[in-house]
Amino acid sequence: MLDKHIFSDYRSKIAASAFNLTAKEECMHISKFFQVFRYFQPKSVKTKFFAIVLPPVIAGFLFISIVAGVLSYYDMKNEILYHSVQNAKSYSKPLGLSLWNLNTAVIDSQLKAMLSNPDISGVKVVENLSDQVFKAGEVPEDKNLANYLVSTIDIVYITIDKPEVLGVLHFYSKKNRIYNVLLKRFLRDSFLFLTLVIAVIVSALFANHQTIVIPLEKLIKSIRRFNQHQDFKPVEWTADDEIGEVISAYNGLIVSLEMSNTQIQSALKKAREANKIKSEFLANMSHEIRTPLNGIMGMSELMLDTTLDIEQKNLVKTVNMESESLLNIINDILDFSKIEAGKLELETIPFDLRHTLENLCASLSISAGKKGIELIHYLESSACTNLIGDPGRLRQIFVNLIGNAIKFTPEGEVFIKGEMIEEFSQKAVFRFTVKDTGVGIPKDKQDKIFDSFSQADGSTTRKYGGTGLGITISKMLVEQMGGSIGLKSESGKGTEFWFEIEFFKQETGWEQNNIPKMNFKGLTMLVVDDVKANRDILSKYLASWGSMPVTSESGLKTLSMLEEYQRGNKKIDVILIDFQMPGMNGFELAAKIRQMPYFKQTPLVVLTSMGMIGDGKQCRQIGVNGYLTKPVRQKDLKTFILCVLGQGMDPDNAPKSLVTRHTLAEVRRKNIKILLVEDYETNQKLATKQLENAGFNVTLAKDGQEAVDCFSHQSFDVVLMDIQMPVMDGYEATGLIRKMEGTKKRTPVIAMTAHAIQGYREKCLKAGMDDYLTKPLKKEILLSTISKWIQNEPEQILAQNLYMKKPRTQNPIRGNEAIDIETAMAEFENDEDFFYEVFEEFLVNVEKQLIIIKQALDANDIETIMQESHSIKGGAANLVAMPLSDAASGLETLGKKGNLDDGKAVFDKLYYEFARLKEFKNK
Repeated sequence: MLDKHIFSDYRSKIAASAFNLTAKEECMHISKFFQVFRYFQPKSVKTKFFAIVLPPVIAGFLFISIVAGVLSYYDMKNEILYHSVQNAKSYSKPLGLSLWNLNTAVIDSQLKAMLSNPDISGVKVVENLSDQVFKAGEVPEDKNLANYLVSTIDIVYITIDKPEVLGVLHFYSKKNRIYNVLLKRFLRDSFLFLTLVIAVIVSALFANHQTIVIPLEKLIKSIRRFNQHQDFKPVEWTADDEIGEVISAYNGLIVSLEMSNTQIQSALKKAREANKIKSEFLANMSHEIRTPLNGIMGMSELMLDTTLDIEQKNLVKTVNMESESLLNIINDILDFSKIEAGKLELETIPFDLRHTLENLCASLSISAGKKGIELIHYLESSACTNLIGDPGRLRQIFVNLIGNAIKFTPEGEVFIKGEMIEEFSQKAVFRFTVKDTGVGIPKDKQDKIFDSFSQADGSTTRKYGGTGLGITISKMLVEQMGGSIGLKSESGKGTEFWFEIEFFKQETGWEQNNIPKMNFKGLTMLVVDDVKANRDILSKYLASWGSMPVTSESGLKTLSMLEEYQRGNKKIDVILIDFQMPGMNGFELAAKIRQMPYFKQTPLVVLTSMGMIGDGKQCRQIGVNGYLTKPVRQKDLKTFILCVLGQGMDPDNAPKSLVTRHTLAEVRRKNIKILLVEDYETNQKLATKQLENAGFNVTLAKDGQEAVDCFSHQSFDVVLMDIQMPVMDGYEATGLIRKMEGTKKRTPVIAMTAHAIQGYREKCLKAGMDDYLTKPLKKEILLSTISKWIQNEPEQILAQNLYMKKPRTQNPIRGNEAIDIETAMAEFENDEDFFYEVFEEFLVNVEKQLIIIKQALDANDIETIMQESHSIKGGAANLVAMPLSDAASGLETLGKKGNLDDGKAVFDKLYYEFARLKEFKNK
């Protein structure tokens, strides 16, 4: 017989097992929950509230619902079994009598009556004596008993003697019915519980919104308004809770911040005003100081041209040198002030990086040579060198770093290296290094190197001096150009500065067209130099041109090597010898090589860091074929070797001539074609003479239309374009030239005008011109500007060749004369016949022009007056007849103003100055 206590025990076991979680398992579940919470990363308080509250509520709801369902199931099951047992007891007595009598009809009737109970789906009676079975309703087979609840009870009949068990009564109840009833109860209870949970959550959310979210939103709006507009309004909140305390603290903090911000803005305004005043002061002071300083330098240079004894010359040279040092300091301070004030503007113009670097090293090699230091530079041959940027500021960075390296290097070398580390379709990134073998910088002082007015040795008795601004300005310039800079150094072992800058590439490509196309395939060339970096660089250049370079580090090793070549009958085509070598210098080695019969005719080239007077004579005596000062440009070296081999010059002169930088300049400039566009005859002759004397190939065009016609038929390397001309002016002609070029290589157009007022330079550049020269055209400025655009060696560097003429002694300028004859003759290179030929033609032209101007004044023809007076102004300035030029300028100014009331008086002045000039000519 089934006991109800069995089900009660089982229910308690189920409940206990459901709640039997250890502390360790609970911690694991909590940890996992917070891990999930961190994964979703809710942003607002509301979402955080949901993220925190809903998971445990849902988990608790599901857990309670499951436990309640299990308990309800067993409660209902036990309840049904209990009622089944009670029913069985009530039915067993009548069934006992029926079984005793074995009345089948009565038994069936009784069993059917039992089915009226809804909890009972089937009844079965098993009679003990005969095992006869009586059934009613759904009686399952043994295999399906798992889907039913079964209650059994013995049927006992009490006779006179004793109770007797006649059979067994079985009640069957379907479990599906229990499940259905249980589900209905579960859904009902769950709905009520869920409603309660939702009501609690909504209430909590409302309370959270009112007490937390609303004050926080007000606080956030106030913070945003303060951050964006510096507009502070206190947050209104009167609660006494923790949120209220936070808002009160915030209001107090913002009041303090607003007061501090007001003070900061006031201080910043004062600082900006002070900085502006400082910048203006520095600019004005630098100008004021530079003016007398230029006078000191100019007068000292004039004094050096006079007759002085040795002591006087040394004193004047010292004055000049110290003046240049002071000028450099002033320039550094002015640059620093401009950069600091954000007023320094960078140019974006086309330039050749190789040309810029090589020219710079050539100019700095003099100071390096005076200290006996090797100045070496290398830019990889494969690098893109036709770039767009600010070459002037790049040069300034190099000057500061290289000058610093030379200053702090008592002996050894300074090595400048450039390499292209990245290349894109329109840009290229370069890394430059300046490495020396100098005193180095201690580790604890390296951080201060880039600070303003700072040096590694800050003591007042420091050995090297200087303002310490050079490195700081370099850093500021590099950063303004979008790059980065740094250093590596070790005390006593030298310093390496590096910087990286990104440049745009020129659209015309970067082929090095200036380097001669001929290669040296099959030629063996010997490089003799005690400095490994020099040997490596020269070897790379020679190998890239197809030759087979061989190197030696000393004179003795070279002689030993040549003896082996002589015994083996091996040929060497060219020998490049460094002059400054320990043990045996370049001339000594060259003399010994010339004594070797096998190499008596081998071309010898001596390379030196500093040329000395008398070197040329010694080269000829020894039989040296070429003499070149270092640092050596890549294209110059190739042209130089070609000239030495007799391939770049007249073969008849090859064995007789010593090839120098002057030879290179002549070879190079013969191929430079210049289109000179000038309408005034005096200016035409003077500019043509200056250009042709410098070795250029000049084509003359007398107006803009003629210039366009010339440009359409042939190509030019440079165009010198006058602005104001008949038929077609310079602006229109430049525009047509640019249209004809299209996407082809851009030809530099340099404007020439007598207008020096502000705005004309910008107008010329806007019209498509590349540079701007003001008249009168000074020879040095003219040639220097052309050299910049054709990427040739500047004229001042050419003056360092061995055979430059002795400077002409100048006389002081005499009073207010009609013409400065001394300066004029210098401009015409002391060619007196040519000067007076141009002078005579100028006077004839002016005489005709004065008649035209007089007629124009009578007719009030302003255009003609301006045109003719402008021509006279420019021509007179080129002849250094400044009084006449000034008078013509005055008449031109009247024409521009459109007021000719004073025209007659100014014309009389013009005529008077012309008469004075003519009188000077007649004398």
